[in-house]
Amino acid sequence: MTSSTENQQCRPGDFLVSTDRARLDVDPVHELLTHCDWAKGIPKPTVIRSLENFLCLGASRWGRQVGFARVISGFATYACVGDVFVVDA
Repeated sequence: MTSSTENQQCRPGDFLVSTDRARLDVDPVHELLTHCDWAKGIPKPTVIRSLENFLCLGASRWGRQVGFARVISGFATYACVGDVFVVDA
């Protein structure tokens, strides 16, 4: 069984999807969240704190972050996925 705290990753094609927080680029995550309806104007320190305290998935292509999702979970029976984005380009 895999611990919920272990970093996981998969490589579909040219993409890397990972739970490794060190791979997340905070600036594009904050930029996209601060302009969406549900987090408009969210302060960057709040985004950083959420990245530190929830399961986050980052998607990158050729070293550039192109996607993000944050998961709220007890890691047993419940999970709520939020703050999902995929960059068009």
